[in-house]
Amino acid sequence: MGHPPGTPLYDRMKREGRLLDDLNDSDGWATSGYTNMLTRIPPRQLLAGFRRIVETIYEPRAYFERTLDSFLRLPRPATVKGRWAYFRWLASVELKRASDKKDSSGTAKMSTLGLVRFFWDFLAMFPPEFRKEIKRFLWRVLWHCPEQLPRTLSFILMCYHCNRYTHEYLKPRLNRVIDQAPAAPASPVAVEETMQAA
Repeated sequence: MGHPPGTPLYDRMKREGRLLDDLNDSDGWATSGYTNMLTRIPPRQLLAGFRRIVETIYEPRAYFERTLDSFLRLPRPATVKGRWAYFRWLASVELKRASDKKDSSGTAKMSTLGLVRFFWDFLAMFPPEFRKEIKRFLWRVLWHCPEQLPRTLSFILMCYHCNRYTHEYLKPRLNRVIDQAPAAPASPVAVEETMQAA
């Protein structure tokens, strides 16, 4: 949690003497849960809370539930014909890069069989447990808002990327930082020393 200069929170932290050095992410503070202020809760507790958030936010089931919820909040054509037209337009936009066949405007041209084959090959790229959650998500989209199916591709890729980044980079880094963090609230000097050691 960083407080950039010029914000009301930054000014308040500075007045209260709780501000550490200027926000500088050159050593990865933002990706390690650091803050540029002295907190009232112990640093270890703050970092453990941050780790708990990142451990769950990109877990596939939770991510896909939020994604489906966001799809359901989008405006929806009132008729089946309108939804089909929207599906076709969205498919042409989302699959533009994936298709070799394009018309003069660059819009993707893919048959229904080609679309099914594309999704099948796409799913095969992921590990089995992740694939299971993707299939669950896709079935729910098909049931609740099938016109949004083409939109799922980018969300699936984003979930996978964020999930891998979290588990392979962020969590190990956080674990090292938490092991070094003081268990009790510290003075500005002690907090800065811990940050520099990580």
